[in-house]
Amino acid sequence: MGHSLLKTSYQSNGGQFGKSAAAYGGGSDQPVDILAYITQSHSGDGKTADGAKYMFSGGEQTAGMLKLGFRPAAGHQFKLSLVRQDAELRTPWAARAGLLDAPRDDEIRRYGEEGAWLRKTVWREQETESGSAEWRYADPAREWLDLSVTYSQSRRYQHDTRPESTWKVDYGASYGHESWVNQRSRSWEVRNRAKLGDKHALTVGAAWSRQDWDPLSFLATKVKNKDYNYGWLNPYGANRGVESIRSAYVVEEWKPFNTLIITPSLRFDQVTLYGRSNLAPIYNVAKAGHDYSPVAYSGFSPRLALQGRLSENWRASLDYVHTWRAPSVDEVYAAQIPQTSLPATSRQLRPETLNAVYLGLAYEKRDAWTAGDKLELSMLGYHQRVSDNIYMRLGSGNTGDAPGQPPKPRTGFYRNLSGYQIHGFELAGDYQARGWFGGFSLSSTMGDHDNSLRDPWGASEPVVDIPPRKLVLTAGVKLPRAGLAFGLQGKFVRRQDRVPMHDGAITAYAMPPRAGYALANFFLSWQPRQGWGKDMEVRLAVDNLTNRAYRPYLTEGAQGMGRSVRTSLSWRF
Repeated sequence: MGHSLLKTSYQSNGGQFGKSAAAYGGGSDQPVDILAYITQSHSGDGKTADGAKYMFSGGEQTAGMLKLGFRPAAGHQFKLSLVRQDAELRTPWAARAGLLDAPRDDEIRRYGEEGAWLRKTVWREQETESGSAEWRYADPAREWLDLSVTYSQSRRYQHDTRPESTWKVDYGASYGHESWVNQRSRSWEVRNRAKLGDKHALTVGAAWSRQDWDPLSFLATKVKNKDYNYGWLNPYGANRGVESIRSAYVVEEWKPFNTLIITPSLRFDQVTLYGRSNLAPIYNVAKAGHDYSPVAYSGFSPRLALQGRLSENWRASLDYVHTWRAPSVDEVYAAQIPQTSLPATSRQLRPETLNAVYLGLAYEKRDAWTAGDKLELSMLGYHQRVSDNIYMRLGSGNTGDAPGQPPKPRTGFYRNLSGYQIHGFELAGDYQARGWFGGFSLSSTMGDHDNSLRDPWGASEPVVDIPPRKLVLTAGVKLPRAGLAFGLQGKFVRRQDRVPMHDGAITAYAMPPRAGYALANFFLSWQPRQGWGKDMEVRLAVDNLTNRAYRPYLTEGAQGMGRSVRTSLSWRF
């Protein structure tokens, strides 16, 4: 049996046009399944609510996917998956979209208006591809044997080029005037799930993974400097290196009662980092502490999960997790020139540790208030405690290992801090009755460092990247006979004013506080049930219906998009 899909879409804000095609062949009664999908989109720059141009928000993207399933004999199953995505766009180097500061008059006179704007950007080419293969063997006659072997690999490539008019500007801290980033990863995993009677199931597994980073940049301002390899070097803040992880785990599923499942698990990881010396000699000075030799970390990660049914309508879950994170290649092997106070690599770093508790409740009932209706409610509360968090040495007079002490010779740029905690909750609900539907979701997160990021012995401060409280309300109507559904959605975002401050000013690593805002969206879908259009689906959405101007907190000051009408037409055959 085969199926195909053709889809075209359009978005008014930015003039984005997209087209997609998919084809599927096979079925559960066939030995082979195959799915192919390809999509392509192109858009220009959008606009904000006040009509200003959303600079460099356009671009081109192409993506494709191929999945294959093969069942050659009873119990055996092979799966193959390939995904690729390409993109080309002009963008700010740090991908900070939104309104940029306009060029000065003298810059416009010198480079022209277009040239002055281009100096704020890079031309970026991106390629991402991944693939995976899995073999699984499961025999119902042998409940202790459900074996799978999986291999996966991925590659990310990025090439940035700055306009030639910028080649006299020093971009040493931002990947130079031209840069290439290659990141490759490979992994294996072998696992078996054994069902041991009606009350127990035991899963054991082993895994191996390797990630390679190979960034390269050209710094035109150092083209005559031998210490900087005549401009060809590994960029500051991105290091060549390898991360290798070996893991083993065991998971026990125990069902002592029909209403309770207890799942303890234990995982062991060994992480080894291999550094590679920089192409520039100035970052390879042994007496400055530039040491790129391997470092290794290992540890256990236990977890306990409880899932139970409290009554016919109520379910609950409780999870406890203890785990850890090894320092990254960039954190351990970051190096500065010998003349700085923190030149060395940071080989003394300890892993970060996480202790977390999650509590969930869920309620579901049919015929809750009237015949045929359905009510669903859920709640998740969590508390996370991170210790020995890894961060840069910042703050005047605070870069040493004690208050007021200067850093010792051969001190690295990164260190472990005392930690932080994050807690919050998520509430959600959904109700359906006689064609009407509605729902809500409310999320809230708070977080505080034990001390300041710039002062490990100072007062506590808020965690930087905490989103503000958000409420989403949805209401609509379904008309099944007409194949029509439509409704409204409201997003209400609280202001975010809990940001790190120092001496009455926002710290350099903080995001500026933002006012709250409310957005309204409209959505509609139409899928005829019979006639010539029964294989067709039309979708219409209007984002930011009232054309509200707003600045989301986590976009570092970028404005939100203005009103946008999105439409799509798909045809299945």
